[in-house]
Amino acid sequence: MREIRFRGKRISDNKWVYGYFLVNQFGEYTICDKTFSAAVIPETVGQYIGLPDKNNKEIYGGDILKFDIMGDMEKYNPLKALLVIVEYQNASWGFRRLYPELVVEEDREWCSFWRSDDEEIWDEEYFEIIGNQFENPELLKNK
Repeated sequence: MREIRFRGKRISDNKWVYGYFLVNQFGEYTICDKTFSAAVIPETVGQYIGLPDKNNKEIYGGDILKFDIMGDMEKYNPLKALLVIVEYQNASWGFRRLYPELVVEEDREWCSFWRSDDEEIWDEEYFEIIGNQFENPELLKNK
């Protein structure tokens, strides 16, 4: 079982906070833990997907990852071909290419991190967090 945890950018100082997510009685999005409760910017809330990247950093929804199954694809393909964004679809966490036109057609669709038996499909060594959609909008297509 994976730990259910969220992150969001605190309204007061724009710093990331991590913990449980709730919407309080005033409709504010809040991340809290045993020691704090902080109002966060709703658009920045992302859930931990239960997997680390190759540097053992936790992957959250909205993260932008470098996806490299060969370990040296950068010297053969433009960096943009390697970028994916983490999204929740079809009741599962997965990723989609930010620049699908740079890869073969069968690699353009959204892809789950897991098989139907809840076993991880992709090795964590294939992924490296390089940013997220909130702090690095320049990495997103058409931005």
